[in-house]
Amino acid sequence: MENEKVLLINGGNSEISKKLISIESSNKKIVQIVREQQDSMKNEGVFYADATHPEKIKSAIQNITENYQRIDEYVHLIGSIVLKPLHNMEIDDWNKVIDLNLNSIFYALKNVLPVMQKQKSGNIILISSVAAQVGLMNHEAISAAKGAVEALTRSLSMTYANYGIRVNCIAPSLTNTKMAKFLVQNELAVKSTVTLNAIKRIGEPIDVANAISFLLSDKSSFITGQILSVDGGLSHVRTPPKI
Repeated sequence: MENEKVLLINGGNSEISKKLISIESSNKKIVQIVREQQDSMKNEGVFYADATHPEKIKSAIQNITENYQRIDEYVHLIGSIVLKPLHNMEIDDWNKVIDLNLNSIFYALKNVLPVMQKQKSGNIILISSVAAQVGLMNHEAISAAKGAVEALTRSLSMTYANYGIRVNCIAPSLTNTKMAKFLVQNELAVKSTVTLNAIKRIGEPIDVANAISFLLSDKSSFITGQILSVDGGLSHVRTPPKI
């Protein structure tokens, strides 16, 4: 279909990306940037670049633009989970968290935004964390990075609104992904999350993918600059204490 939108997902190897692709692929051209090839991935529509290498990301996005002529939607599924108290964190570890979770957005959007500006349309989804909204033990680095992502979302949404570009952000809590495997397999960590939220389970990749899909759709056309919490209520409601 000639009028198909082009959806670019940075971080195409993730479980959330796979669920999002299954939702969106019927009426869009899906393009992915991944760090390394996996046997299960088809080469068509897949470009390889490390999200923390500005020149490689620039080259990948230039190639995508040359191949597809446009980028209608961009989803940034790049992140990490590093849980250490600040005094035990090495400077190099801190910088890696900031580079992967925050700077990688700058590296990508510096090249995506001019394409969308030229089109005078676009839709961008970033990923934050419940840790940016409530104080969680040992989350100092990720809280700092994701808090910046939320502030960046609001500023971007205002700066680029005149170009027809919307920018929103999803803030999940603990989600059952490979990246969170060390937490998902920790009974105490899961119990703590479940106890604190209203829905009494941890998140699944499809929960996040469905929220992204909504923000990509025309149903959310009057929404920009927002942080959508996908966390079972953890960040905004409190369950009654057991007395």
